[in-house]
Amino acid sequence: MSVTQPARTRSRVGRLFGAFSCQREYARLLDEVDVAYVRLHPLVLPAVRAARRRRVRVVGELNGPWEDYLEAHPPLRLLEVPLRRWFRRVLAGLDALVVVTSQLAQWVRQFEPRAPEPRVVPNAADPGAFCPRPLDGPPFRVVYAGALWPWQGVEDLLTATARAEWPPNVELLVMGAGPLADQVRDTTARGPVRFLGAVEHSMVPQHLSGALCAVSPKTSHAAHGRVGQSAIKVYEALAAGVPVVVTDIPGQREPVEESGGGAVVPEGRPDRIAEAVARLVSDSEERQAMGRAGRAWIEQGNTWADRIALIEPLLRRPGTRDAR
Repeated sequence: MSVTQPARTRSRVGRLFGAFSCQREYARLLDEVDVAYVRLHPLVLPAVRAARRRRVRVVGELNGPWEDYLEAHPPLRLLEVPLRRWFRRVLAGLDALVVVTSQLAQWVRQFEPRAPEPRVVPNAADPGAFCPRPLDGPPFRVVYAGALWPWQGVEDLLTATARAEWPPNVELLVMGAGPLADQVRDTTARGPVRFLGAVEHSMVPQHLSGALCAVSPKTSHAAHGRVGQSAIKVYEALAAGVPVVVTDIPGQREPVEESGGGAVVPEGRPDRIAEAVARLVSDSEERQAMGRAGRAWIEQGNTWADRIALIEPLLRRPGTRDAR
């Protein structure tokens, strides 16, 4: 198995060149594989077509609607019409398709009927990497680990730390990068907020384990309330035995409700986020029960090994028993 991915960079130009460089490497590897598993993006159409010409089976993974790219990169709105057509052709050229929520599967069916029937495979976590440990503090730690884009609800989270309902001796630890990084950094001067910026994923477990709770305050910004969001941060918090407070967005409320590993609050309500954090401080028995329930739910069918078992059949060509 070979893996290609763009090098990490904060430069938009650098990311663009990285994407094309990645596709050149991908094209070189096509003569050595039977199946290509592709994270979908508007720029991958040449890669999908190259694979089809070489009779390589193409399985695409879709984590959100194509409009996400317009939200993340506003200048692309000038190319909205051709990009829409381009992305429809990407979907139509696949042999199989993996999506992370049932709502996103429905979006695909309406957006491009020629796409293969989507297989819903939510995100997961590695219980070996994220291990429970006793509560640290005081001061206690609430963890946000993820991208700092408007639809992530980071502004609501920062507002929650300034509410009267936010308990004393509790700090918000923010890890991530994005357009709201400066706003988070400014908040550290006047509130209980600590900002680490972008960190390597391998460092997240040590900051998450032992936390009071984790938070995923996503909003319905753009299409997210319609197609859902399968937030890896939610699964990793559950694996770490840490309660997680999430907003009522499809895709992230389900694992919390099914596991009993946290609390679901209305979106756009910083006061409700602060109240949920305060409740976890005051009720140690409930907090510990949530942590145990979330960890058990991950171990009992929501690990990456469980997800691979769902994806693996899609990697086989029809009529074959194996794929390399």
